[in-house]
Amino acid sequence: MPTTSEATERVIRGYYASFNARRLAEASNLFAPGAVMEAPPFTAAADAAKSYQCFSQLWLSAFPDAYLDVESIVQRTATLHEVNLVATGTHSGALDLGAYGHFKPTGGRTTLRLRELIEVRDGQIAYSNVSLDVQDLTRQLTSIDYDALLTHLDRLQRLRTQLAGVGEDPATQRHVAERIGRELDAARLVVRPWFRS
Repeated sequence: MPTTSEATERVIRGYYASFNARRLAEASNLFAPGAVMEAPPFTAAADAAKSYQCFSQLWLSAFPDAYLDVESIVQRTATLHEVNLVATGTHSGALDLGAYGHFKPTGGRTTLRLRELIEVRDGQIAYSNVSLDVQDLTRQLTSIDYDALLTHLDRLQRLRTQLAGVGEDPATQRHVAERIGRELDAARLVVRPWFRS
């Protein structure tokens, strides 16, 4: 496997160092004219510098202290590199990921693994594709209402007692079972609200 050149590694590491220092204009200037950036929740656009600014501002509005740590840079082709990152930050602002969901600030510390494919040509970024585990992010940004969960569990306990006491009456058994099903669904949505349609 080819080794990333020192010049290319400087471009890639400089790109993330600029983000960490909040020198976003400097980072966006690393994109070549016509470069494409793909990053959730935005669609790919042939103005990567503008896409980068929008993507960065979206995340920094939700995580003002966001920091990207480069774990590894692996050269995949002559120009394409896979960068594995760990992003950390405090969820202090709203995060609107479009179809992925809207998350109110939790105040919690978040750690997320990212992967970015970066194509570097002539010292500039020609292509970028950012991917992340949305389910992991959702899990971290979801607040559980434990009082509501305990209420549902209390109701389930009462329904269990009712079901045990109805005897062999199929109509009553079905009625109680349906109520149990609704209560289970409600409890599940408290714990995992991202399943809400």
